[in-house]
Amino acid sequence: MKKLLLLLSLGSLFIVNNLFAQVTGHVSIENVSVTGTDVFFDVYLNETAGSTGPIYLGNADFYIFYDPAAFNNPLVSVELDPNPPNGLQGGYCSFLPTNTGGTNGDFCRFLYNTNQSTTFVGNNQIAINLNGPSPGTQTAFLDNMALIDTQLSTHRLGTYKITGYNNTPFNLIWDTSMGFKTQVFTLEDTAPFFSSEVVLTHTDSPLIGTSSNEETAITFGYSVFPNPTNQYLTIEVEGTQESEFRLFDVNGRLLNTGLFTGRTVLETAALPSGAYFLKLSNAENEFAVEKVIVTR
Repeated sequence: MKKLLLLLSLGSLFIVNNLFAQVTGHVSIENVSVTGTDVFFDVYLNETAGSTGPIYLGNADFYIFYDPAAFNNPLVSVELDPNPPNGLQGGYCSFLPTNTGGTNGDFCRFLYNTNQSTTFVGNNQIAINLNGPSPGTQTAFLDNMALIDTQLSTHRLGTYKITGYNNTPFNLIWDTSMGFKTQVFTLEDTAPFFSSEVVLTHTDSPLIGTSSNEETAITFGYSVFPNPTNQYLTIEVEGTQESEFRLFDVNGRLLNTGLFTGRTVLETAALPSGAYFLKLSNAENEFAVEKVIVTR
């Protein structure tokens, strides 16, 4: 009986350790830029603190909501121009192979670029689907598998372009639902190179609009609470300068706007559950965007 209890205890410990021994990562939309009727953005991936190891990037699906009303006949593509506008990197992705001392870096980047596709899903989603390498040997793994570590703004999947922008404000927002959800898989670093899902967190784009290139990050203090909320949302801004709030849904549609000084309260009881974006700005063209969650 004691031996059985010991085996059960060891088995339970193994299960618990596996529940908590997870590779964790973060995906972000960065460097959003508007040039004429083209919207450019970068997609980055990194390992996060507390992860059990780096991400050896296998298959992945990246689903991003956008507002179709902000575009006229949109097209989405990977931007392969090595010198796109406004300081974006462009060209192939910036991944390096696990064998960082090897000479296969260019092939690794080429491999991950040629094995991804960009399409629209329905009328409000961008899909970036990646077929990662399937190494058969340890050498192939070391030379071809991209190693994603904790460095920020380093591991770039690519620069992407959506054409046909008509200057309507909108956001690029990660889809984390149960349907077409954003998911990334990592491979074990020894044969047979089993695959497992990475536990992800996400950073959406800031609000994209006609004046975004002229605005600067907000420099005065503010607070938005409670967040999540279900009845009321309080906005407080330091100082005596008049501020403007604008509340958008996830498709970039303006739901509420107004001017205030110091403090204002918004009713949220009539809003459906979900994510919203609150933009604060002032006469100095300083701005901030907060993601607001409404719950029921």
